[in-house]
Amino acid sequence: MKKSVIFVILLLFGFTSFSLKADNKTSCNKELSVLEEKLVQHYKQDNFAAFQDVISCIKPFNLPDKKHLRLFILYVVDEKFDYSTQIINLINNINNILPTGDTYLHIVTESESLELVKVLIDKGADPDNYCDWKLKPLDVAVDQGNLELFKYLLKKTDMDKRVRPDQPYVESLLLNILDTEKNQKEMLEHFLANHHLDPEYLNKLKLKSQQKG
Repeated sequence: MKKSVIFVILLLFGFTSFSLKADNKTSCNKELSVLEEKLVQHYKQDNFAAFQDVISCIKPFNLPDKKHLRLFILYVVDEKFDYSTQIINLINNINNILPTGDTYLHIVTESESLELVKVLIDKGADPDNYCDWKLKPLDVAVDQGNLELFKYLLKKTDMDKRVRPDQPYVESLLLNILDTEKNQKEMLEHFLANHHLDPEYLNKLKLKSQQKG
């Protein structure tokens, strides 16, 4: 009899605890939704001080990547530097692979914002991280044909100064440069000015690129 009573009490306690957690989660989600609405409102009104206040209220919620990503893309795409940096300050796991298959650094590189790329790297974003498509942020800069970003990320990407044919990433990067149209010549010249590359190896890559095309 005592065992049955204890079991019922434990069961009730567990259910109550689960209900409280569920209620707390619902309450938090509602509060968070209100804060997000305020964030958008202050952003549209260009009220940066109020925007910062809301950010400080959101920070304790420890937002998951999915929530961060939605806010991040909203403000980064609009290229408002001050607002974007506030969102970046909310991010806990700066190098996570996001639901889109990218890292935050890949997304910012694609938006072609050198200033935000620098902010992310200063915060700890790793320029050597691959996205789900086996590309580094440097590859994204090449795809965009953005010479300024290419120069900056090339300095930050881990790569031997003396390029060897047995370095698979270097080969894929050079083929990517040879396949791009915008600023191809300038990017290749800059790469060659900073890395030693055997001319015969480069010619082989050029031939490979032409055959692929």
